Amino acid sequence: MESIDIFNLNSRSSGSDPFSIVPISGKGLGVTATRALARGEIVMIEEPLFTQTGFRSLESVLSAFSGLSSSEKRNYLLPANCHPDLHSLQGIYETNCFPLGPNSRLQSRHADRSGVFLLASRFNSSCRPNVENYWHTKTQTLRIIAQRDIRKGEELCIAYSELLAPREARQAFLRHNFGFDCTCEVCSLQGDASRRSDERRVALGKLYEDIGFIQNPRRGIKAVQRALDLLREEGLTFNREGFYYDGFQFCIAVSDIPNARKWIERAYRASVLAIGDGGDRIGWIMQRYIDRPESHPLRGLLPKTTLCAPR
Repeated sequence: MESIDIFNLNSRSSGSDPFSIVPISGKGLGVTATRALARGEIVMIEEPLFTQTGFRSLESVLSAFSGLSSSEKRNYLLPANCHPDLHSLQGIYETNCFPLGPNSRLQSRHADRSGVFLLASRFNSSCRPNVENYWHTKTQTLRIIAQRDIRKGEELCIAYSELLAPREARQAFLRHNFGFDCTCEVCSLQGDASRRSDERRVALGKLYEDIGFIQNPRRGIKAVQRALDLLREEGLTFNREGFYYDGFQFCIAVSDIPNARKWIERAYRASVLAIGDGGDRIGWIMQRYIDRPESHPLRGLLPKTTLCAPR
């Protein structure tokens, strides 16, 4: 039965797709790269099997399920259900659905719709993910995008939990919501290595929350550089484009146009690598400021001075 499922799932992708769904030791099914992948490469594009609003119910899930084909119904019932207190159809949905838009407790953003995807639901979790899911509003599809260079045969993992939480908090969240103890490379760290990882992530979370309130541009640039350094040390790409954009805003506020342009160029490149070219309105805005950084409304907000370019 499981081999038939793998065949049916893989047949949903095109023959040229750079991934395959295979058994992963200790995890059930997972996704591996069938060739080397470059950072920023789109690994997969998938339409939702069906979607739900934030006010979904058993009745709304049942209604959507009834409209599926026999094959789709069989495949929908195969992924894990970590909510035994719910009807199985609803529990499977709650376990495997993806937000259709920005969704982060840390960022206080909540997508107003979600969807379930037969292929994307097979990506396992890592607290140092090598791919990221992104809802492409224009095409109404889910994209999975490589966040670093990936070797052939490497498992492709997204993140189920907030990445800037310490290990204990991530483990508790995953255990409560998905019913497993994470054994990814980060959660498997021991002793001082685990402690340092926690410290970096907590520091990143604080910087993420605090940078927007820093009024001194020199302190702001220093905080942005520190955040980017911590991301590199921890092997994460979380909000990299946002931190570069913060650097741009600090520079433009003091009319440091040359350095502002360098920061916005980095922000745009990071955005393209994270979510693809032309992925959303943010990319278009960044392109506009590359051409005319002085058009940003913060220009000249503070006395003119020279800051620094990104490292």
